[in-house]
Amino acid sequence: MIPPDIINGLWPVSRREYHQDHSRIGSSMLKDFRESIPVYAAKYIFGTVPHGDETPEMRLGTAVHTLALEPQHRDRDLAVGPDCERRSNADKARWEAFEAANVGKTILKPEQLRLAQDMAAAIRRHPKAGQILEQTDAIIEQPIQCEDPTTGLPIKVMLDHLSRSGQMVGLISDIKTTSSVDLSPGKWGYIVNEFGYECQAAFYFDAVTLAMPEIAAEGLAFCHIVVSKEPPHEVVCFAVSPNDLHIGRVANRKALDEMAECVKNDKWESRYPGVQDFALPGWRYNKR
Repeated sequence: MIPPDIINGLWPVSRREYHQDHSRIGSSMLKDFRESIPVYAAKYIFGTVPHGDETPEMRLGTAVHTLALEPQHRDRDLAVGPDCERRSNADKARWEAFEAANVGKTILKPEQLRLAQDMAAAIRRHPKAGQILEQTDAIIEQPIQCEDPTTGLPIKVMLDHLSRSGQMVGLISDIKTTSSVDLSPGKWGYIVNEFGYECQAAFYFDAVTLAMPEIAAEGLAFCHIVVSKEPPHEVVCFAVSPNDLHIGRVANRKALDEMAECVKNDKWESRYPGVQDFALPGWRYNKR
């Protein structure tokens, strides 16, 4: 991986180009690296392992983002596929023609679009989330790029929403969809830990600091706008605390430093070359 020349700031690429670029390190790519160096290398360095097709959950999330953040771009970014399976040759031909006419769009089933519309409407109705998204002077669905000042590695992030004026200037908001019907703060803490959202928040926070220092100078904050997939689609806004950002930042720093060594030596080996000891979860030992 040869890091590209990076100019810290807004990155004028489409969402599709953003996700297809692997020369810059995104938060999900760094998460893959934290979990497994060989898997990261196979996906993003050697291309021997596919990234996988877009899942229905991913398509739903994309649709919710579009409808909540940029509803004016619904027809540009979303399309509802033919009401048929790909069984007969005629139906396969219908799908092929449809996909050819909608390259770059997120393809949904009718029921997926209805669900996404209901979830986006719930976000817009929420007192705080609606107030955030109603701002006219905001950066929305914007890729940015920067260079990690410690390692020189190229970084990329896709901002959902960044307030850049008014009382909420510097607020980075990220929409999350969840299958959980329990959106209590305690439950969300477990979900954040499970999916590494504290690392993602710190990654975005630090990228904005580097790429947009004029906004960072006003002071930054990070908020998850969480919407449940289950009716009535409860919405809760969670502030990511400075302590949680610090925990995420420490994990990111360790991973970026380790990745820089892999790049330098061109070695992408497992962290566990020998026989490893392990332990069962602590609660198992308390029940003997």
